[in-house]
Amino acid sequence: MQIVWCSGGLGNQMFQYAFYRSLQLGGKNVALDISGFDGYELHNGFELDKVFSIKINLADKVLVNDIKQKISQVNLLKRIWWKIFVNSRLGIEQKDFGYSSKFNNLQGLKYLKGYWQSEKYFDKFAAIIRDDFTFSVLNEINQPIAEYILKANSISIHVRMGDYVNHPLHGGVCTIDYYQRAIDFIKSEVEYPMFFVFSNDVEWCKKNLQLENTIYVTGNDGENSYRDMQLMSMCKHNIIANSSFSWWGAWLNNNSDKIVIAPEKWFNDENINTCDLLPENWMKI
Repeated sequence: MQIVWCSGGLGNQMFQYAFYRSLQLGGKNVALDISGFDGYELHNGFELDKVFSIKINLADKVLVNDIKQKISQVNLLKRIWWKIFVNSRLGIEQKDFGYSSKFNNLQGLKYLKGYWQSEKYFDKFAAIIRDDFTFSVLNEINQPIAEYILKANSISIHVRMGDYVNHPLHGGVCTIDYYQRAIDFIKSEVEYPMFFVFSNDVEWCKKNLQLENTIYVTGNDGENSYRDMQLMSMCKHNIIANSSFSWWGAWLNNNSDKIVIAPEKWFNDENINTCDLLPENWMKI
């Protein structure tokens, strides 16, 4: 049995599910631990099963608690139990965002904590993962936007503000200069581009981005925020933020000729290994 820890917003949950699913498809007995969402007040909580019609083998809470209890029997302070856990044979933590095949080849009871943000963890089963991440039919508010997206030379631009603005790890990475260079490149490569902007601060986008032929997509908030990802995936090309949410919007784009532009720097901490975070055919600026 292998148990995959799950936490964070929808984009992170999708990476963790994709890793879990790849282990499952590879013949492992695997479960997803969502116990951390008990009392979790960030984002929209656990939402994989609400957004997608997928069946998930959930880890038994008693088993998860039993594993943690066994580790805590070591006579060290409770506040550093995870360090004990990681150094045991039960708990294994992904240290960075680089791919390592060792995580796909573990044996026995293991508790796996990480974000697994690289398609290399699941590219062998990419077609199945795409099928798992099939969105439901759009509502009447988003359907007209989707029709416009499909008819136009559509480019999604995702600008994440809000919780990112002052975030020490994520904030300030995607600058105005980044977006402008990405927009200029798209204009040089795509005839009659139509931009669709997705952001939690549309007014900032209108003020700071030099755009023509633009639609600002609004209204998909709260439990409906995933609709932005769905619409982004329908665009022909994508300009993404340093966000797992827009990463998936671009990855789920099935256009074989798509141009995906991503920030070369993903975090403010240059010591974090992100060498495998972006697919090789995506353009970094």
